[in-house]
Amino acid sequence: FFFQAEDGIRDHCVTGVQTCALPISWLGLRTLGISARHLVLPATGLLFAAALAWGAVAHFGEPYARATLRDARVAAAVRVVPVEGRTVTLGSWAASVEGGRLRFAGGDWLGVADQWSVRPAAAGVIVSLTGGELRSADGATRARFSTLEMPIPLAAGGKVQAAERTTPDLLRQIAVSAALGRDAYERWILWKRSLLPLCLLPLGFAGLRLGLASRVPILALGAAEVLTLWGAVRVADQAIGRLGPEGAGALVLAVAFAWCLAWVRWTDA
Repeated sequence: FFFQAEDGIRDHCVTGVQTCALPISWLGLRTLGISARHLVLPATGLLFAAALAWGAVAHFGEPYARATLRDARVAAAVRVVPVEGRTVTLGSWAASVEGGRLRFAGGDWLGVADQWSVRPAAAGVIVSLTGGELRSADGATRARFSTLEMPIPLAAGGKVQAAERTTPDLLRQIAVSAALGRDAYERWILWKRSLLPLCLLPLGFAGLRLGLASRVPILALGAAEVLTLWGAVRVADQAIGRLGPEGAGALVLAVAFAWCLAWVRWTDA
């Protein structure tokens, strides 16, 4: 057979039993006079819209959802009531009621108390104990107390995490951390909330090029892009102390824009 094509795609087709080197869908578009450059403008609009939506979720939606989940855990923990003969756990703290007294264990300490109450805190709960005894797990230290408050974290580190703060709240926290000289990781979290949505643009344009002119399934191409970006972000996370947010951001952007090299010397664009 012979496939009659326009000049722009004739070089990709041959006669006889050989087949075209490009996907049929792309060949169809080329026969209609549509080139890759004609698709760039509508793709740009879609990518910008997706990047803006992702940025809104990253700056506000996701941290708000994380904070809501944290508060729900705290609210559930406050409602936990120890009962006779049954052990309950709050974070790393365990307690049960025996003979009307609360017996508890947390960390390296064991103890009993006559009265108790639980109230919420930012990233955990505070247990207030009255009239009891406390001893270390190895038995070397013993003490009596009239009142004792034990903070029990329900999250890693026992504090509100940077990922749980919306951007305005995170900016206030960064100002505090900067005064202490330990703001690099929090600033990197803030950078990533804008950086990753921005990476959608070069990855999207590279996907347009590769999807049009490659027989590799588009899902496989997308997975390859996501995996390389994920790998760059993980490397940046681990090296943030040495690279700083600026160096880490440059690394992630370099990996994202490297995919756009697929457009270089593409004569069929």
